[in-house]
Amino acid sequence: MKLLLLNTLLFIALGSQVTSAGVLIGFDSLEAPGTSFSVFPNPLEIGGFRFAAVDGFNGVPGSFQQSSTFYNGSAALTATNSSNLLMTQINGATFSVASLDVDRLFSGASFEFIGEFAGGGTVIQTHTPDPFVPNSAVGNETVTLLGFENIVSLTLGAVGGQNFSNTGSVDNIQISAATVPEPYSMSAWMLATVIGLNRRRKRR
Repeated sequence: MKLLLLNTLLFIALGSQVTSAGVLIGFDSLEAPGTSFSVFPNPLEIGGFRFAAVDGFNGVPGSFQQSSTFYNGSAALTATNSSNLLMTQINGATFSVASLDVDRLFSGASFEFIGEFAGGGTVIQTHTPDPFVPNSAVGNETVTLLGFENIVSLTLGAVGGQNFSNTGSVDNIQISAATVPEPYSMSAWMLATVIGLNRRRKRR
């Protein structure tokens, strides 16, 4: 009976150490009513992440706003001057991306997502908007990313000789992560108490 109780408390204590959690990175705070497009300093920091325009000609992050014909309910992040967007966590830690929303704006190119792992290597996924309508906005498509776990950066780009700024914008980036609660949880305290009492009885 004592062994069963001990095993049960151990399972509870260890099982409570790690729980899954998700963070949604959106760009509603960039909304500027009355404008069609806004630009921001490079890099832009929001929601604990840094978004930098890269590979372009002095490109900067930007967003399409309410009066834009490409507006789909909230501000979406893009780039300027033929740039892609590089997403990293401000504290330098790894992160995992489960999904994101994309809007195709100008070109017929496909989206390209490149995740870089901490120990080296990359994971690449492409997405072609559907329906394929050249030179028009296709908004609010959710793309599920597979294998983008424990990465140090995510590049939002395009294939077909295009850059992200010529292709579209991104919104609602779903970050999945693990959280560790306080180490001295009630279950852990109960486990330590049972072990201590058991040792005391054996000494007697």
